[in-house]
Amino acid sequence: MKKIIYFLIFLGLFFLFSRENVLAEEKDFYTKSDPWVYTITHKTVITNPGKDDIRNVRVTIPLMDTAQPVYQELLGEELNPWPDRITQSKTGTRQGVFEIPFIKPGQKIVLTQRYAVRNYAVSFNIQSWQVSSDYSHEQVDPKHLQPETKIESDHPLIVNYARDVVKDEKNPYLMAQKLFADINLFMTYKDGPNANKGALNAIRTGEGNCEDYTNLYIAAVRAVGIPARWKTGYLYLPKEYNSPPYIQEDGSLDIRLMRHTWPEIYLPDIGWMVLDPTFTYTIKSGKKQEKAVDWNKFGRITSSSRHIFYNYGNHDDGHIKLEYSGPKPRVEFSENLVFGNNVFPFRDAASHWAKDSIMFLTEYTPKIIGGYGNGLFGPDDPVTRAQLAAMLNRVLSLDYHVGKPQFSDVSPGYWGYADIAAAKGAGIVAGFPDGTFRPEKFVTRAELAVIFDRAFELPYPASGISFHDLGKSGYGWADASIIRLAGNGIAAGYPGGIFCPDRTVSRAEVAVFLSRILDSMFRLKVK
Repeated sequence: MKKIIYFLIFLGLFFLFSRENVLAEEKDFYTKSDPWVYTITHKTVITNPGKDDIRNVRVTIPLMDTAQPVYQELLGEELNPWPDRITQSKTGTRQGVFEIPFIKPGQKIVLTQRYAVRNYAVSFNIQSWQVSSDYSHEQVDPKHLQPETKIESDHPLIVNYARDVVKDEKNPYLMAQKLFADINLFMTYKDGPNANKGALNAIRTGEGNCEDYTNLYIAAVRAVGIPARWKTGYLYLPKEYNSPPYIQEDGSLDIRLMRHTWPEIYLPDIGWMVLDPTFTYTIKSGKKQEKAVDWNKFGRITSSSRHIFYNYGNHDDGHIKLEYSGPKPRVEFSENLVFGNNVFPFRDAASHWAKDSIMFLTEYTPKIIGGYGNGLFGPDDPVTRAQLAAMLNRVLSLDYHVGKPQFSDVSPGYWGYADIAAAKGAGIVAGFPDGTFRPEKFVTRAELAVIFDRAFELPYPASGISFHDLGKSGYGWADASIIRLAGNGIAAGYPGGIFCPDRTVSRAEVAVFLSRILDSMFRLKVK
C-alpha cells in the first residue's frame, strides 16, 4: 500500500458570491453588516496515467466545518459524489472519506465539494471592563490552551516572551491587545525558508507568513492562559483582486493566492473573537518607513478585507490524503471564484421535478423548510399536520400567544406546541371532534387546500375551475378551497381532470405550493 499526502490549503474552489441588501445585525458584543454570498467549490481530479489498474483507492478530504464563526453562515453544501463516510479527525476536522475500488488506465475520477455561505463584515464592540479574567465557568475545550505542532506554547522562549509583553496585566482582552500589537510590529511578512515553520521559529527569526503570525500569536496567548484556535480560509480583497492573474477567461476568480490563516481568541462572557495579526501599516516619516499597528484587524473584519472561513484547521488536517495500490495516480486541483449561490444541498432531490421550489424555500428568510442532514431532503415523504403548522408559522410569523392549543394529544413539551398554538390562534388549523389535533397525521390535499385558503385568504377565481372528483364522498367540505387554490395558480390536478383530495401531500408538493404563493414566478409551472 502506497500513501501520498497532498497539501490542500483548499483545493478546487469555485467561488460564487453575491451582494445582499440586509441591514446590519447587532448582537450584545458585535455588529454584522454588508453580507455577501459565496459558493465555494473544492475540486479534486484523480487520473490513472498508467497501463494497469490503480486499486483500493481511499481519498480523505477536509470538508467545510458546519460550526461557523459569527460572521459567516453555511447556507448549504453539495458533495458530488457523496462521501462513503464523513468522519472527524483526532483534532476535530470534518473529513469526507471516499473509497474507490479501482481506477482504470486513462480513467478520471472527479470529487467535488461545493458550499454556499453568507459572509459578513463584523465589528466586536467590547470594552475591557466587560471582560472577566475568570475562565472557571467557561466551557472551552482544553486543547485550545495546549501546545501542538508548530504552536509551542509551553516553550520557555515563548512563555517568557508572552509574560514580558503583558507584564502585570490580568485582563484577557488587554493582554490579547498587547500581544497583538507586539507581534504585529515585531514580525516581518516574508515567504521563504522561514515560512510555515511555526511559532518558535517565528519568535527566533521575526519573519514568516500568515501561518507563522497566527502560530506565534496563538502560542503567546495560550502561554498566558487565553484560549485560542486556528482558522483557515481565504482573504478576499474586492478592490485588488479584480484583474489578472486573479480573473480567469471564464470570468471566475482564481483564488489560490488568497489562501489565508488567522486566529480567534476566547474571552470570558464574550465568546470567540476574530483578529488577524498578519497585516501592518507602514508610515513614511521623511526618508524612514515606520510600522504602525493595524487595529482594524483586532476584533474587526472590514468590508474591504473579507475573511472567508473554511475550517478551524490543523497543520496535519489541512491535507488531502490519498492511499492506493498500483501505479501512481495524477492528482490535480483547481480553485475559482464567481458571484452567486450555486449550491443545491439535497442529493436525493437533485433531479426532482420540485427542485427549484425546494431551493427557493431553503434560501427563503426565515428558512421555511430544511433537510434531514447528510444531504437528504425526502421530497416524496408525507407531511404531518404539525410540520405544516410549523412551516406556516415561519412564513406568516404568527403570534403563538394569541391562543393555546386545547388538544389532548399536544402537550407543552411537544416540539410543535408553539407552532400549533399560533396556527390555531390565527384560525388556520382546527382539531377533531374528539378533542385531538393528531399532530403526526399525514396531511391530505383536501386538508392542505383548506388550511392554505385560511392562511393566505385566497380570492375566489373569476373563471370556472372544476375537477371531476369535486364533491367526492367525505371531502365536499374542501371543494371551495380546492377551487381557490387551483384558480389562483397554486395547485393543479392530475391527468383526467381530477384533484385527488384524499391523496397524502408530499414535502415536494408543499414546497411547490408555498413557493407559488410566495413568488408568482413559480405559478407558471403547473404540477
